Amino acid sequence: MITWLAVKAALTKVWEWLKKYWMWIFFPIGLLFVVVRFLPLLKKSPAVLAPELVGASETADNERMIAEAKAKEAAKVRAQELEAVETKHGQAVKEVVDKQRAESDSLQEDLEQLNAYLKQTGKDVRRGK
Repeated sequence: MITWLAVKAALTKVWEWLKKYWMWIFFPIGLLFVVVRFLPLLKKSPAVLAPELVGASETADNERMIAEAKAKEAAKVRAQELEAVETKHGQAVKEVVDKQRAESDSLQEDLEQLNAYLKQTGKDVRRGK
């Protein structure tokens, strides 16, 4: 049977050996840790594409370029249409202003005609004309 004194003596010898040669324990453990840590990086599987996806990025790029070209063309057409509408609106406003200036001279002289004009304008505004 092992006595406590024998166990104490054995542990003392083990402790003295560990103090002297501790690096022989931690060095292999450290190496093992590094290998286990970086081993999955070495086994990384290559990226494999399905056959139907080969060239998909080129097709997507082409479609995107076509869509961008169509969007630019649509923006140009919209700008031209907007400019035409603004021109027509400006002309219509100018015609109305010129007509009102022509009427204003005659309305300033005749108060009854001015009163009738203002009544008609009020009716037009209420009707939404």
